[in-house]
Amino acid sequence: MNRRSFAALFVVACLLAAVPVQASTAGIKPGDAMTFDYTILTTYSSPNGNVTDSTSTSFQVLVTSVNVTGSLGQFGYTESLLEFNTTVLQSGTSADNFTTFFNPYDNQSYTGNIGFWPVIYTDVKSGTIKDLELSETYTQNTTSGVATYVADEYVNATIWRSDGLIDLNMSLKVPSGSSTPLPAVQFRIQYNGTTGVMQSYAEYANIYGSVEKILSYNLVGFSETKLPSYNWVGYVVLAAAIAVVAYAVVTRKSGREKKVARLREKYTKR
Repeated sequence: MNRRSFAALFVVACLLAAVPVQASTAGIKPGDAMTFDYTILTTYSSPNGNVTDSTSTSFQVLVTSVNVTGSLGQFGYTESLLEFNTTVLQSGTSADNFTTFFNPYDNQSYTGNIGFWPVIYTDVKSGTIKDLELSETYTQNTTSGVATYVADEYVNATIWRSDGLIDLNMSLKVPSGSSTPLPAVQFRIQYNGTTGVMQSYAEYANIYGSVEKILSYNLVGFSETKLPSYNWVGYVVLAAAIAVVAYAVVTRKSGREKKVARLREKYTKR
């Protein structure tokens, strides 16, 4: 093989390696419902030492539709807040929207509307991700007001499957020397390998070295839509009745045959 052929093969191999691993199988269906506990733990420094503050929310995500026919699968949902800091909320605090199925290899699936990644494709493969580029717009409060930033972030991750689970270790970073004030973020996420529903999520963020945040989601309830139950005994009886009727129709004599039979019976008796 000459150098030119080898170089061409090398370029093709690099292009193939850059193609995200496709996944498209959904494990959830309309009517499924997930209930999560969400906690934000914040620690920051003060003149009297470190201060820790915690807020918690409980909410339900009801799946209303599933569509994985396009290049970017999505599902519809109704999100209902149930509790805030142990206070039960009144009914009516809900919102309807669509969000993406999560595929860690596909940068388009990171920007769902719900704000986290509650459901992963069930056929996501084990593997590693190196410097997957994301472009994100976000706002931040400053001393002069609210500033808007557009940042290129890079994802590094390891995905592995074992014991019916999908585990994901992931980090976000910005290029070295970047002036964008983006915190360092680490993620530890675990999904059910059959349903794709997130079991636990922990996000660790260090903001300017002075504020630490731990955001966590934990699945506390999951209900699946059940297929209709059938009375198999009733169906067996119905099938037998249909078979009897079908046999009667097949073996039924025509009107002329019946008339001939009656006449034959009449004269035979004489």
